[in-house]
Amino acid sequence: MESTYEKKLVKSLTLLPCFSGGTAQNKISECIVTPINKGQSSLCFDVLHTGKRYFVKYVKPMAGVNAEAVAVVAASNHQLSPSVVYVDDNWLVTVFEAGQSLDENNTIANNKIFTAIDLMAKCHNITVDLPVFDVFSAINKLSKSDNFTEVQRIRIVEAISSIDNISSSKLVFCHGDLNYSNVLVGDKTWLIDYECACLADAEFDLAMFMAINTLTVAEQQTATVYYESKQNVVIDQGRLFSYLQASLLLNGLWYLDKAHSLSLSQSEQVNDELSIDALNKLGLQQFMMFDQISSYSGVLHNIMR
Repeated sequence: MESTYEKKLVKSLTLLPCFSGGTAQNKISECIVTPINKGQSSLCFDVLHTGKRYFVKYVKPMAGVNAEAVAVVAASNHQLSPSVVYVDDNWLVTVFEAGQSLDENNTIANNKIFTAIDLMAKCHNITVDLPVFDVFSAINKLSKSDNFTEVQRIRIVEAISSIDNISSSKLVFCHGDLNYSNVLVGDKTWLIDYECACLADAEFDLAMFMAINTLTVAEQQTATVYYESKQNVVIDQGRLFSYLQASLLLNGLWYLDKAHSLSLSQSEQVNDELSIDALNKLGLQQFMMFDQISSYSGVLHNIMR
């Protein structure tokens, strides 16, 4: 069931210039709008208009540059993501591309890695002006959420201090969330959802990819070697390891913060992958991975429960 908020958004999107044709009064009847819940953390819609399908995403208003819009346009211009039809401060509209996300694909793990790294490498080769991402600032900011206790905040600060300092190298266009669910496989393979797009070290994007997809040590090695061969570069292993630990902390905090916020609002009207239970499990899984590789003596996956 659509909320009043969603209904208002649906009405707004049908009045976008890309869905022109007819008066404002009858535009809603000309568009068939279906909310997309599966795999989306933002409000997204499947829109059928004059026989064509579009993917429409609502972007919450923010101060400054809309980094996601800039990233999507750049990726689309390089055939890395579906063609952009319309973009403004609040809306992203692209051609709807049918396909199956890579996380639902039954191909073997290494083939998933190769597919994702191919897309990552293409992304890193695109020149675009985006905000520079500081993973430690992001962790500190998220840890200050009211959803965490003072003890938990202290332990997160201690965990951060256990990570070796990172000296940045060449900054590249990073997707920032190359989850297998953000790879769409159809007639063509697309990289979608640039909500976390930024400029950062290649090692950050690689580390986040490893963390968010919970790659094994062997799979991490496969991903690193394949990336190096694709880009003809040598990945800094120390930098990669520091970013991996930081990515696990950031992801763990994000999942748990999201779960707690949903529980406080008593809103269970979310998709299966983003249910409160699943979010808690995913968050603790990230902290457990951190505990397994970090020199930090605390046991975060217990502390953060």
